[in-house]
Amino acid sequence: MIWALAMHKVSMNNTDELIGVLNKISNNLDLKSKAYEGALYWINSDDFDVDKALTKDFRFEYKFQKFCFNSDCLDYPYIETQLDVYYKDEDIGYYCLYSLLDGEAVDDKLVITDHDFKNS
Repeated sequence: MIWALAMHKVSMNNTDELIGVLNKISNNLDLKSKAYEGALYWINSDDFDVDKALTKDFRFEYKFQKFCFNSDCLDYPYIETQLDVYYKDEDIGYYCLYSLLDGEAVDDKLVITDHDFKNS
């Protein structure tokens, strides 16, 4: 029993170290700022099919970061940074930035999930 608890503690220390390293990578690469920049680029793009009179009232709020090291879709590890999208304080969707561990953005997407907003 004591051995199992000791192993759990070692495992928790390793997990804490891993999380610390991932946070350091994210902070050093400034991934949150890159996500905000990417979201603004999206809504200011001519390809984004939402009236600019509406997008001026968009607000982005940091939601989370995930580290994916094993995926059936991609053959490399990446960090996903997600921002929630708000329009006049209504949560209407999200923006995701997918980055390599060196900070290079490999993909992003902005998704409007509020059907009423999409149809307005």
